[in-house]
Amino acid sequence: MNRKFLIVVLLMTATAAWGSQFRGFDRRTQVDGSDVIVVGRVGGSESHWNGDRSVILTETEIAVDDVWKGALADNRIIVRTLGGSVEGVELKVDGSPSFSTGERVVLFLTQNGESFSLWGMKFGKLRVEGDGDDAFALGSLPTAVQGIGAAAEMVSISLRDLRSEVAGAMGGR
Repeated sequence: MNRKFLIVVLLMTATAAWGSQFRGFDRRTQVDGSDVIVVGRVGGSESHWNGDRSVILTETEIAVDDVWKGALADNRIIVRTLGGSVEGVELKVDGSPSFSTGERVVLFLTQNGESFSLWGMKFGKLRVEGDGDDAFALGSLPTAVQGIGAAAEMVSISLRDLRSEVAGAMGGR
């Protein structure tokens, strides 16, 4: 691998990380900004270069179990995130989530053609633990973020209560 290329990628990544900021938001803003909200299970992921080889993208397949907002043509969707590893080059993006095969998730999504992106990057993904009435969602929620290094707290909420919050934010839609 070309050492100069790796240094350039690392510098670009560091510059992008210093520029990463998230504005604080509430559940209503998150719900309103999402085209689709789903509960599903993570399938495989595949990383690749974009067309001009300037960034690595990862596409993750989600098997959708339940749709809380929006409509889907299929019960399998592709979620595209920034970062990944291709040809020995790894790109890590501050704020980009990771997915594990088999993981159950709640996703707040915006549609981009035939694929989806997370609304709010990592804040648009909550991991589901447990089953039935004991199921709960875990994830990061932004506080009033004021630049790099600002704290994001973890949230734990029952899946039933989260679904109620989403329904309430939609106003019964």
